[in-house]
Amino acid sequence: MENFLDVIRIETENYPSRLKKFILPRQISSSEQNWSYFAYAFSKAFEELTMRAMDVAPRMDYLRLPLFVLGRHSIVLALKEAIKECARCTSDQPEAQGHSLQRLWNELLNELTRAGYFPDDPWTTYCGKLITHLHEVDPKGESFRYPCGRDGSTFVCMEIDIEQLARAQQNIVLYCDAVISMVSYAGDV
Repeated sequence: MENFLDVIRIETENYPSRLKKFILPRQISSSEQNWSYFAYAFSKAFEELTMRAMDVAPRMDYLRLPLFVLGRHSIVLALKEAIKECARCTSDQPEAQGHSLQRLWNELLNELTRAGYFPDDPWTTYCGKLITHLHEVDPKGESFRYPCGRDGSTFVCMEIDIEQLARAQQNIVLYCDAVISMVSYAGDV
């Protein structure tokens, strides 16, 4: 693969006469087109990019916004995967829709309760506080993707501590992974 800057230079100097499509369907296994793989892929991407951003911070402060969006989305996917796994064990139809972290968290706790677990331990409480904090600063998943809302009102500018964001993301994603392992194990017994 060529150096990124070389690719951009070549492309801007020599516009091709025809568009070469660069997003194409491909053959994949079922293990790549499911909630588990998407949750894993976004979480790993967040981890990798966060480690690199922490090495160069604060020189590349602009990385904070896309990292927040990527981290938040990895949490959404992890919550949805955990909800669906719990629901599989209880034969429920989950409500794992949308991007509201608080609603997804509440749905996960409801599914855990329906499955016979009582999520009242310190880790659950701590993850709930992390979810509430993230939800309060970005309730619809838009505050860090756009400079303003649909009505034109400017979002409040926020300082993002990348290390603390990474800790929050890891706690919540690992919690979801633990829930999946717990309910999957109970279903196999």
